[in-house]
Amino acid sequence: MGHENTLKVTSPLYLLRSTSDCWKCGANQDVIALATRRVIEPDVDVEDGLGDENEPVILSNIEQIPEAILRHILATHPGFEKRTSRTAGNAYYMNICSCGAHFGDFYLHSEPSGAFFPGTEEDASRIVVEELPFTGVFDFRCGYGVGLGAFIFEHGRRRGSQGTAGK
Repeated sequence: MGHENTLKVTSPLYLLRSTSDCWKCGANQDVIALATRRVIEPDVDVEDGLGDENEPVILSNIEQIPEAILRHILATHPGFEKRTSRTAGNAYYMNICSCGAHFGDFYLHSEPSGAFFPGTEEDASRIVVEELPFTGVFDFRCGYGVGLGAFIFEHGRRRGSQGTAGK
């Protein structure tokens, strides 16, 4: 699956926003994920990388994220922090509830009807897709999923990016 690799993630980058009920306190919380249109695995002999305009790639189990991108995310979503997941057996950036419990990426991305695993167009339409104001190629250490991105991008709500003029 390309799990422990450093990936070259090409802009545009997208912030996906959804909500999920906390397994611990039951509160409905905002949760986020990152997506891109193109991922290159340096050690895989693929000419042009994974993903294309029509098949966005959703990043998960992010162990390493460029500092500028992380700061941008934390400005609007402070509950995104690196914690160790007993289930996954490693530390990665995950969504944290206001009660302190964390939302594992598996739960959000891989469980049917998880926040980023929409089962219906209606589920997908609750996800907000926002383009982040970064251009270039970035090193991430993460896993990724292909398949649901196109559905989310097709039915999700698009929000224009803020402040793309400067950089």
